[in-house]
Amino acid sequence: MNVWLCRWLTGVLPLLHAAAAWALATGLALAEAPEADAIAERIDLLERLGLGRPEKAAAQLAALAAQLASGAPARTEALIIEGSDYAAANDRAGVERIAQALLAIGTPQAQAGALLVRARQERHEGSLKHATAGLEQALKLHKPAAPDTLRYRITRSLGWAYESAGKPEKATEQYLEAIKLADALARPWRSAQARVDLAWLYITSLNQPAAAARLAGEALTLAQRAGDPAVLCSTWHAQSLVHRSRGEVAAALQALERSLSYAQAAESVSLQALMLGNISDHYLQTRQWATALAYAERTLPLALQLHDPDTEQLALANRGLARVGLGQLEAGKRDLAQALAIDEQRGNLNGMAQLLEETGRTLESAGDLRGALQAYMRYRPLADQAFQNEQQKAVLELQEGFDHARREREIQLLDSEALLKQELLRAQVLHSRLWLLGAVAAGLVLTLVLLMARRVRRDNATLAQVNAQLLMQSERDPLTGLANRRRFQKAMAEAQADVQLHGSLLLVDIDHFKRINDRFGHAAGDRVLVEVARRLTEAMREQDLVVRWGGEEFLIHVRDSGAAEVDRLAQRLLDAVAGQPVAYEGRAIGVTASVGYASFPLGKAPLALSWERAIDLVDTTMYLAKAHGRNRGYGVRALQAASPTDVAEVAASLEDAWRAGRVTLQQLQGPPPRGMAP
Repeated sequence: MNVWLCRWLTGVLPLLHAAAAWALATGLALAEAPEADAIAERIDLLERLGLGRPEKAAAQLAALAAQLASGAPARTEALIIEGSDYAAANDRAGVERIAQALLAIGTPQAQAGALLVRARQERHEGSLKHATAGLEQALKLHKPAAPDTLRYRITRSLGWAYESAGKPEKATEQYLEAIKLADALARPWRSAQARVDLAWLYITSLNQPAAAARLAGEALTLAQRAGDPAVLCSTWHAQSLVHRSRGEVAAALQALERSLSYAQAAESVSLQALMLGNISDHYLQTRQWATALAYAERTLPLALQLHDPDTEQLALANRGLARVGLGQLEAGKRDLAQALAIDEQRGNLNGMAQLLEETGRTLESAGDLRGALQAYMRYRPLADQAFQNEQQKAVLELQEGFDHARREREIQLLDSEALLKQELLRAQVLHSRLWLLGAVAAGLVLTLVLLMARRVRRDNATLAQVNAQLLMQSERDPLTGLANRRRFQKAMAEAQADVQLHGSLLLVDIDHFKRINDRFGHAAGDRVLVEVARRLTEAMREQDLVVRWGGEEFLIHVRDSGAAEVDRLAQRLLDAVAGQPVAYEGRAIGVTASVGYASFPLGKAPLALSWERAIDLVDTTMYLAKAHGRNRGYGVRALQAASPTDVAEVAASLEDAWRAGRVTLQQLQGPPPRGMAP
């Protein structure tokens, strides 16, 4: 009994100490007239309060700012934090009011602060481009002689913006600078925050679990020294991510539960909702449906109280998936439809695609193959659009780089032309004075002209080479080196004079790819993509076109193959993908694929189809393979249809058409996977 009591006290006393210290700190009377150091301490305490309770902190900061002189730096500081709290609470009107007040002050510090609070609101609303531009401008405006809290806030926020925009290298630079600034300010809670940011980035984007674990450990030590429950909540949350990356499921859950206890100590509704949602997601991943449902139902009322669509969407999605897992299909589907509607209203294509994919997997596990296939069919176009957006973004960035280089060359040429004109003018002056010297100058000018002509030809050749390289790279996937959609569309335009597809199409999709990313990291996922691309290419002939069609999807066009040949080819692809595990950092990752395929024109009386309609058909066939267990292939041998419209109708309900005898399918099975299962 005594041992149990000691253990209980050991776990509870730090929490009670943190809560008591927080209550004492945030209960300071505003009626006092503190000195400068006391004001700075008060502002610091209120900034910490805003980590968990932004509305309450903003109200107290407004009262404090009203007591300070209009030109006092402390008032500017209080307004900046107040505006940041309004952004955290998604109060756009409050943010804009504070931004205008800061601009009215007119100092560089105040102007940078206005840019900061507006950028935080824009990031919250998803306007990453505007947020990033504002923060970059704020950094240029605010260049203090020594590290200060405003520069720390701007730098950290810029790291968030770069991370959200998918620029982890730039985010790393900002986070490292934020750590340096925080350590110089000697505030342990800031140092803990900055380390948590970088730890998350190391795990989620850069696959550096060892570095993330070191930073998370340092953050926890600093947070314990600060004794702030909101900061302790975020540091234990980071610890859970580290444990999860190592496959330490029980330790990850314990860290999440401790994070929740600190969120409760901070009396933060937003942090509690976030932690409950994460714990619910943890139980979903381990298929403990009833427990996941209980936590999701605790999350939803808090989300509605916050009027936060992100948290509401998370709660509805978790509740829906848990209900489906428990066999409550109709109730679960209603929740999932509401969650999808929230993402659709915000234009969050990636979120919709991820939820539909997870919905398909859960319905498949629950035995609802029809529902799973419908979810997969909705997932496909969204995932395609998200993938195309990423590809277009990469091409645009590449184009910007080439345009910049071309502008630099043009500037050099203009400088050279200016130099040439200057030499010509000088030659004319010399010629008027002395013919001999003029002749020498003319020779010099002629030499310069010849040299410049050679340089122009060389630069034009370089420019042509760069443009050709840009064209080639715009038709290649940068990760795998395979052709991309643009190259495939161009090949179809060149080959289809009669707008009919000839040959065979095979669509290959890596099974459980999200699980591979979640368990082994995104770098491991990239390694799997590259290796599968290599295996598919080796299984094909040189004249066959292998395309990276989507995130984990590959499309293959074979010009000359019959039904029996394409069956053998599909089996060869299944064997190539699953035959050997993918090696990554000493681990053997088991990989399988689902394949859908068909040969065109279809039927004994050839039915002409465009390549778009043909892809729709093999896409549905591939998802049928997924819904029936994965690591298999389904091929269309025959199909009763008199027109392309009939084909589209059959594809929309392929399984029903198969059972009714309107479609003949060839079924193939892949080999047993080898290596660690995702």
